[in-house]
Amino acid sequence: MKKQVNDIIISKVAIKHNISEKIIESVVNETFSLIRKSIGSNDYPNILLHKFGRIKPSLYLIHKNLEKVSKAYMDKERNIIMKPNHIKDLLTRVESYKRICKEYKKEVDDSIIEFENYLLNLES
Repeated sequence: MKKQVNDIIISKVAIKHNISEKIIESVVNETFSLIRKSIGSNDYPNILLHKFGRIKPSLYLIHKNLEKVSKAYMDKERNIIMKPNHIKDLLTRVESYKRICKEYKKEVDDSIIEFENYLLNLES
């Protein structure tokens, strides 16, 4: 059903602009592929598509991901050694999480602040 709707929309746009359906489909696929890559980056950007809407990262999913990562790294029994660039990436994620919490007017979870302090200690 969804595929049929997409095909109808693509064919209507192709007819309206006198462009082949394959070109329209490749433009749409490329656009959403870039959005998928961008939203998966460590700074979790908000992406605005004119006349379509804003795509925002999920605060819940970011929180759960950071919580899972923090538990793994802060487990003293595992004694995992982190590379400096990985620490920097994780700090970027934490900063982005804090920014998104501010956007949603939510408080930053204490466990994430504790993880940030842990990372800052490792970095210095």
